[in-house]
Amino acid sequence: MLNRFCIRSTSILGFVIKSDTHVCTNYVNTSLRNCKSLSSSQPKFTENLRVRFAPSPTGYLHLGGLRTALYNYLAAAAQNGTFILRIEDTDSNRFVPGAAEALLDVLKWARLMPHEGYGIGGPRGPYLQSGRKHLYQKYALELINQGAAYRCFCSPLRLELLRKRGGKSGSPVPYDNKCRSLTKAKAEEILAQGLPFCIRLKLEEIGPWEDTVYGSVPYDLDEADPVILKTDGQATYHLANVVDDHLMAITHVIRGDEWLRSTPKHLLMYQALGWSPPSYAHLPLLLNTDGSKLSKRQDNLRVEQLRRCVLLVLVDRQACVLILLVDSQACVVLVDRQACVVLVDSQGCVLLVLVDSQACVVLVLVLVDSQVCVILVLVDSWVAGYSARTLINLVLGTAVQDRDQQVVYSLDELVDKFSLSHVTKRHTMVDLDRLCNLGQQDFLRSVQDAAESPSTVQVMQDMIRDAYGDSAGAETAYVRRVLQAFTSRPVERLTQLLDPSRSYLWQDPPPLQLSAPHLLGG
Repeated sequence: MLNRFCIRSTSILGFVIKSDTHVCTNYVNTSLRNCKSLSSSQPKFTENLRVRFAPSPTGYLHLGGLRTALYNYLAAAAQNGTFILRIEDTDSNRFVPGAAEALLDVLKWARLMPHEGYGIGGPRGPYLQSGRKHLYQKYALELINQGAAYRCFCSPLRLELLRKRGGKSGSPVPYDNKCRSLTKAKAEEILAQGLPFCIRLKLEEIGPWEDTVYGSVPYDLDEADPVILKTDGQATYHLANVVDDHLMAITHVIRGDEWLRSTPKHLLMYQALGWSPPSYAHLPLLLNTDGSKLSKRQDNLRVEQLRRCVLLVLVDRQACVLILLVDSQACVVLVDRQACVVLVDSQGCVLLVLVDSQACVVLVLVLVDSQVCVILVLVDSWVAGYSARTLINLVLGTAVQDRDQQVVYSLDELVDKFSLSHVTKRHTMVDLDRLCNLGQQDFLRSVQDAAESPSTVQVMQDMIRDAYGDSAGAETAYVRRVLQAFTSRPVERLTQLLDPSRSYLWQDPPPLQLSAPHLLGG
């Protein structure tokens, strides 16, 4: 796929672009209290579609996040639009160093490459929210000036007492909006005393609003005024995403339906600031096959866990060496935040400790008198190494016209078939057992398709040399014959062809050594 996309038919998307300069008259002329309906209108379609994928750098990308990134990418590709990567790191307590870089790396691997954003650049940066704090503070004050927000001086102790009281009474409202009733003069008097404060949004009764997937969505005002700027001056998600989406000219917001309930808060801020809101499309949840919600704590649903491949290679027929391959490059990775990877230079001891998503793998390599002693404590039989295309087809859902469940689609094909109008409110089941079938279909296509076969052979050659050395049997013609031979009994992943049980494919067997007495029968 080229960095920019061919212009597709304007009917592919299930919604239309809202011009950044177009402001609905009812948003300008109607007061908050009298507005009966808050929704983004749907003007004539233009070519300026801008969408964003805005994950938090709190860990590895989950399958749900991959689905959201995919839909945003396809929406941009289908309309020659712009796909933006923005990192929402406003929650410093959950920030994981290196997570943002890992997110971008996964998008590159999956070929869902943004046009602008974090790690890429662009005219509307910075694309890291921690660098936009001054903007959030500016617009929080503007909301106060417009009468749509207020300073809350309630102490943490008072808020805690309210929460405990609410727990006893069964009240769903943890805060009583006390500071909302402060007059402007009283608020300024308290402010002059130097008391810390946060800024809260004034929630108002509003009518239903329109969502591309869920249609007309009602809103019941049954919660306290939310904090939009914390006492440390950092914005919460509600304010930050509104400010960023406007300043980055986002025309369509495609995100998980966990944000469905929060959207009226965002629409209230758009209205108070006189901005035109984007069109919204909230994606239904991904569920396990038992109907339970997919959890970020399920390690085997992390894209990194399914992407990385673990190979076991025999060493002197006595022990196993654990090798991690990523994009045909041999490397060692941090599999889990609870794991540790410690490597000491070759002049001393080498200690490698890895934690797999299913079990603990501890491999100790000790260099003693130039001899490597390998101690294998435990190796789990579960391995990964699925292709990006396999995982994309796993989370694809219903946004494809006339989808054949037995076919693995390429990104180009998905661009032609993608339509948010086909996404239903029904939750999508993620059946990991389907990975086997999808992986096999992906293998067959990558080997049998004339356009894909040469690159598949090259990838396989690189993997063979990484695992077995340059002397391995990795000649192009030979590798092609081996891959073709396995089309009759396809594997799920190319890495399965490097399993120790198939080492005979790439290595000559060691010479058979027999003693002379044995030959003589003595």
